[in-house]
Amino acid sequence: MKISESIKNKTKEERTLEDLKEVKEVLDKHNVEFWLDCGVLLGAVREQKFIPWDSDIDLGTWDKDTAKIISACQELQNRGFGIQLDREGMGIKRATSFIPIGIWLYRLIDDKAIRKWGSYNASRLLRRFLHNLFWMLLAPHYSGINPKRILGMKNFIRISLANIGYLMPRFIKNWATKIELRWGPRYTWVIPSHYFRDLSIIKFYGMEFKIPAKTEEYLIYRYGENWRVPKRNWDTAKDDGGIFKNL
Repeated sequence: MKISESIKNKTKEERTLEDLKEVKEVLDKHNVEFWLDCGVLLGAVREQKFIPWDSDIDLGTWDKDTAKIISACQELQNRGFGIQLDREGMGIKRATSFIPIGIWLYRLIDDKAIRKWGSYNASRLLRRFLHNLFWMLLAPHYSGINPKRILGMKNFIRISLANIGYLMPRFIKNWATKIELRWGPRYTWVIPSHYFRDLSIIKFYGMEFKIPAKTEEYLIYRYGENWRVPKRNWDTAKDDGGIFKNL
């Protein structure tokens, strides 16, 4: 893909902001309730801008809105975004983007908002096998995404595997599910649900976004009492106060 000079000359912040504006426009159009989460929330509150070393933009939403999100992703594909499907959400990125935007699905269980992290408790070779197994046997319910609009060979292969999965008998899918549950993600975010049920509004780059109303309390829960101090070597698995191992 040839990138125009005008796009090349834009900064990382400018391109990321353009992507976020468009994703917000489409999610709003499809009535998806979402909020700023993780690093982008931290940047919006602490620095009033993106954190320069952040590797993605995290948006939180509820898994009950999956159907709306699928429809929104179809429109984003039509606008030139590539969609990377994941068991816990979608990654959205143009070929010209610096960083992806993640739409992460939280499940409401009792008074907790739960989200898994796709890291496998297995060898590298077995992780690769399980990853491909997931796409072939466990991901077909994401078929609302049109594979012809997927950007990038990796995503095309994943959707192709998901489509092949439709041809597999049910007992194989049940077997695959048991394997996935046995060897699946080792990490789980456990967030008191009131943080996401009670939302307020913040102005960020001139746009209005929803954020947890008890913002400081939430940031302390995730980032600790020193959340106002930038930490470039942040390690989610070790440092995030909302993440738990082997749940």
